[in-house]
Amino acid sequence: MSTPSAPATAPLHKNEQLKAESNFLRGHILRDLADHSTGGITEESAQLTKFHGIYAQDDRDQRNTRRREGREKAFSFMARVRVPGGVCTPAQWLALDTLADERANGTLKLTTRQAFQFHGILKGDLWRAINGMNRALLDTLAACGDVNRNVMCNPNPEQSGLHTEVYQVANAISAHLLPRSRAYHELWVGDELVGGGEPEAEPIYGHTYLPRKFKIGVAVPPSNDVDVFSQDLGYIAITGADGRLAGFNVTVGGGLGMSHNQLETFPRLADVLGFCTPEQAVAVAEHVVHGGRRLAEPVQQSVPGLVTVEDLHFDAEEIDRHVEFGGTGKADGILFRGQDEFHVAFDAALHEPVDFLAGKPVVVGEAAADFHPGAEIFQRALEVFRHGNATDGGDPFILEEFERLALAGEEVFEMDRAVGALDDLGRAVVAAQS
Repeated sequence: MSTPSAPATAPLHKNEQLKAESNFLRGHILRDLADHSTGGITEESAQLTKFHGIYAQDDRDQRNTRRREGREKAFSFMARVRVPGGVCTPAQWLALDTLADERANGTLKLTTRQAFQFHGILKGDLWRAINGMNRALLDTLAACGDVNRNVMCNPNPEQSGLHTEVYQVANAISAHLLPRSRAYHELWVGDELVGGGEPEAEPIYGHTYLPRKFKIGVAVPPSNDVDVFSQDLGYIAITGADGRLAGFNVTVGGGLGMSHNQLETFPRLADVLGFCTPEQAVAVAEHVVHGGRRLAEPVQQSVPGLVTVEDLHFDAEEIDRHVEFGGTGKADGILFRGQDEFHVAFDAALHEPVDFLAGKPVVVGEAAADFHPGAEIFQRALEVFRHGNATDGGDPFILEEFERLALAGEEVFEMDRAVGALDDLGRAVVAAQS
């Protein structure tokens, strides 16, 4: 009796094949850096240097002129410094500022993901630039490429004890999800490859790493400064009765990216997956990344990058096999708000944070389905401002409008006029109290 043969494995896409054959992100980067006949590197190395936080670029404004002159493109490199939570010391800032002048084009940019970026680094300066960043105890590892990127959280860990706790968790997640390959340190720090050492492995990422970049954000309500529902993986901090960090609501599947003419790509708000303790946060991150990579492998073989939660049908059961969730109840009904003067004054009056974004309160958790912003928020507003009408300058017409809306239970998108009135009244309160 013949033994049935195993089904043939579909070939990897060329980008995935490149990663699989790169010897854990080494490829021919070192050879290309030593080639002084060109200011650039090969296309293959340009794909791999992204994992080291480096993009190969050229000056577009000079392309036509240099082509007519028969010269190669004006190549340079962009380097992105990974800064978990956006926290660096004054000494590190000064070191980066010096490197920008000495090894780049004199600019030092802050990114929307709390990282630093250098532009205009010439090939001859690239090693010294990256090595200098490492000497300042910063690095560019995994700041780009198909891995977890810079982990975002509130950039001021000294704002409160809670923010400090959250920052420490974000930093731990970032460190745990770094690639295990020693290639970065061999190429940019100067570590020597020791013969006979332990064989390398990527227990989280595997030989092909991820299908695309992966982004994590950690929010501390009532502020949503990291836009947590746009992240691949999000953590919403939940406090206990003592004001300390009790854990996180975990969200998955957010993203704003889409490709034109590809209907299978679209922006998506993340789903709330479950509640985890601070001690579970790192394990949750690992298993979300690892589980997503494993589930994405069949798609990754032919269409790299086009893998979403919609494709994977990813849910809490996948993580529950490794980490016991505590449910979403502790985060039910969390309200996010903005940080301007009016919001702060209104929050103080209501003793509860509310966010009016184009007239729409943002409500998080399963309670959102039953929570009616009009009846709830405006009823409280009515009570607060009726109470202080004599001293705070409240307008009876505005109070009547609040009451009408609250009792009628009108939809949020129909409340823009009342929100504007509430804004005016709130500013009157601030003026009266100052």
